[in-house]
Amino acid sequence: MRLLTFTRAFPEGARISINPQHVIAVDAYNTTTTNIHVAVANSNGHPFMYQVTENADYVVEQITTVLNS
Repeated sequence: MRLLTFTRAFPEGARISINPQHVIAVDAYNTTTTNIHVAVANSNGHPFMYQVTENADYVVEQITTVLNS
């Protein structure tokens, strides 16, 4: 298993390592924040989401690269 590490938007500057096999969606929230949705439910039963500061295209590229290797 290879984890991908990104910079969290909240708390600002914190790092998060994510298993790319658990990612179900990535969307650009705005020009400075990307949402990474994972296949783990939150307390409301919805997919848990991490907000990171990396560009959405970069996040997708990193996930795709790992999953295709």
